[in-house]
Amino acid sequence: MRKIAILLCLLMSLLTVFTSCKGKGNTGDTPTESNQPNNPNSENDVIEYSGELAVNNSALKEFTKVYNENHSFSYKTTGTYMVKDGKTSYKVVVPEVETQTISYAKNELSRFFKEATGIDIKFVSDKGLTHNDSNRYISLGDTSLYRSLNRNDDLTALKKDGTKIFTKDKTVYIIGGAETGVLNGVYDFLKINFGFEFFFTDSYTLRTNVTELKLLDYDVTDISDIEYRQKIGYMAGSSDTTDGKMISYRLRLRDSYGDLLLPIHMGDTKATEVKNNHNSLYFLPESKYGSLYPEFYSGTGQLCYTAHGSKKYDIMTTICAQKIEQSLMWYPAAEYPQYKSVLIGQMDNVPMCKCTECMNFKSNHNDANSAALMKFMHDVGKKVNEWMELEENAAYRRENFKYMFFAYLDTSRPPFGEDADGNIEIASDLKFDDDVNVAPFFAQSHLHTGVAFDDSANIEQKEYIRLWGKAFPGTWAWSYGTFYNDFFTFWDLYSFYPDYYKYLKANNYSLTFPQIKSCQTGADTGFNVLAIYMYSKFAWNSELSVENIFDEYFKAMYAEAAEPMREMFEDLRLWFGRCLTENNWSWSANMNGSISGSMQYVRQGDIVTMFRHLDDAYSKIEMYKKDPAKYASLKSHIDMEWLFPAKVSISNDTGLFTESQIAEIKTNFKTYVRTLGIQYIKEFTSIEPFINSL
Repeated sequence: MRKIAILLCLLMSLLTVFTSCKGKGNTGDTPTESNQPNNPNSENDVIEYSGELAVNNSALKEFTKVYNENHSFSYKTTGTYMVKDGKTSYKVVVPEVETQTISYAKNELSRFFKEATGIDIKFVSDKGLTHNDSNRYISLGDTSLYRSLNRNDDLTALKKDGTKIFTKDKTVYIIGGAETGVLNGVYDFLKINFGFEFFFTDSYTLRTNVTELKLLDYDVTDISDIEYRQKIGYMAGSSDTTDGKMISYRLRLRDSYGDLLLPIHMGDTKATEVKNNHNSLYFLPESKYGSLYPEFYSGTGQLCYTAHGSKKYDIMTTICAQKIEQSLMWYPAAEYPQYKSVLIGQMDNVPMCKCTECMNFKSNHNDANSAALMKFMHDVGKKVNEWMELEENAAYRRENFKYMFFAYLDTSRPPFGEDADGNIEIASDLKFDDDVNVAPFFAQSHLHTGVAFDDSANIEQKEYIRLWGKAFPGTWAWSYGTFYNDFFTFWDLYSFYPDYYKYLKANNYSLTFPQIKSCQTGADTGFNVLAIYMYSKFAWNSELSVENIFDEYFKAMYAEAAEPMREMFEDLRLWFGRCLTENNWSWSANMNGSISGSMQYVRQGDIVTMFRHLDDAYSKIEMYKKDPAKYASLKSHIDMEWLFPAKVSISNDTGLFTESQIAEIKTNFKTYVRTLGIQYIKEFTSIEPFINSL
């Protein structure tokens, strides 16, 4: 094991350099991952590439693949060239009024088209342009060129992020949904033509030295399976670099549930503290209302959503409605159109009220605590809607405004079931026949993400997902997938999420927030960068192959070191499975203590195996030392995964290292944590005290 510490010391000085890290052999005319020769054996071969799309190269004749109604890819070669002999006569048309998203689409197309072909493609305004059969354009968005076709495409069907690419004569049109659809169309265009795929802030694939490129006859529709996809981890961080800034766009994770929820302030001015999730005591601060209306409170830090059955219930709902009205005035729709919902969220990790009225209401509604929440939100929402309908409040109206509540912990169970014909069967007092749009935000707190989604441990929660989705199409999902008290430990969520996203799509969910070390906004360890990348792919297209995703990720991130790093990943999955069985690990948010801080779970042999794979990986990238930037980037990806066994080694007496070796590992650990930008040792807990203790 001595060579581990020696090798890491020798390489440490190169760690601070970060740059684009493309897979091996990317100077040829084929995708870097495919390892295909420049001249494929058969002109009829279709080269498959990451995301299971065919790449426009000499092998492509025709390609058609339909995943589901959201993802239909059809394109075939034509007799026209977009690029011939290293030159192009094509220009990109942009709308005369250029939005930020169109600007991003323009810049991304310009950058990667040049990197692939060496050509600075020209951009022109659409002013006065109309379509004709001799045009050679790539049209981005709602240009006058596009409008001259009079196609009447249903852009609303693309939702906010979906895209459509089609060819008319010799012009390619990329149109999109309300927000980033055109940009996503550019990414699809780059993928089809150059094998473009982004994996991390410094890791992507792209064909280069492309001197000939056929125009394709496109018929592509690509819409996300889940409309709102929460940005988490390194995608939620900020960066001054273009790649750091654009990674969340490239992985198509731009949303935040917090950005969709109307802010609720603690006090009576806009300057007071704001919260939009676990905020029930922001609506009704106990310090303000406790002595006047003790009926509002459970006595254990939670509201009583029946007001203990008293007549004060009407006052309670009125105050909450007024709180929402206050925020609607502070954040009018004309200035803040993003706020589509408001949430009254019960306080976190506090049991619901168990007063006689609450228990009776629960027993009369499918034994569900959520019944009282659901009725409460309706009664609050009804008052707000009536307020919005007043003529003097016209400026504050919002169409289809949702009044949401958490289905979470002991409110997870729906207050309804199904009848013999499969129809939702609900008590009459929860049948709301008005236009109050009540909806749950289902935080699936007891889904076990460390086992397969179809595992028996998840049967009950799966049924709850189905019932909530059936009763409230378009509702939101929150899931959990890590050790929240130990961010350095590997959590195996890879058998869970692929089928989970198929199920969310099938059951009409519109938002997903997988809380997997979401606050760790730099690099990450425990293969969490892979976890986030996998999430980005499945939330967009739940029908993709998980094995293809793995293969492409390891080739792009590790180049020649892909094999030992994949072996380390698979061995960690075996380790996790053993611990799961031996220790009866339950759903991740329920795990206590530090796994990496104890030898109870990680044995000597586990540490030896991990470091053996890492040593092999480091040795396999030695060849890149002649390119210091690329070498440093590849090495940093391996360093991320070095941190887990290193954390175990410096936190415990493993019996594997001498005192001087441990001192060296500690030094490297500090350097890697700081250089990689790792901020937290566990959820919302800075790593600095631990680093300073070494």
